[in-house]
Amino acid sequence: MRVLLGGSIVLVAALVGPGILLDTPQPPPSGAAYDNGTSNADVMRDLAVQRGVPDQAIFEEPLGGDTWGNAIYTRQVLEEHGLHSAILVTSPYHARRAKLTFDAAYAGSGITLRVHAAPDSQWRKLSWWRQAETRRLTFTELQKLAYIFATGQYH
Repeated sequence: MRVLLGGSIVLVAALVGPGILLDTPQPPPSGAAYDNGTSNADVMRDLAVQRGVPDQAIFEEPLGGDTWGNAIYTRQVLEEHGLHSAILVTSPYHARRAKLTFDAAYAGSGITLRVHAAPDSQWRKLSWWRQAETRRLTFTELQKLAYIFATGQYH
């Protein structure tokens, strides 16, 4: 009985432990992640305007708190403006999951979506394991991709 109980505890630890280890705290739903009190959406808008994109050409989606929310709400923004295509720009480690998620959210909409990975200041596909933060990002994305493939759910 003790062997069975001990084996069960080891099995549960082996199955649950990696999920607990790889999962990270998520920012509260805010429409955009915040770094140092400023939303990433505001920073991206400012950078785009500084690089010559007219402010009136930028549509913000303030409601999505995660990738699924971003996909659902940006679909609404595109539909409200009668747009039929978009380019999704995201981090390279996030591009595959973002594409899967947006494709699911945009199904039947007639909106064509292309994904472009923007350069990341730290993450590199051939050396992601060299830093703790890039390892965390990579394993978190792998875990989320596995969740999508195992459950068919995007959030």
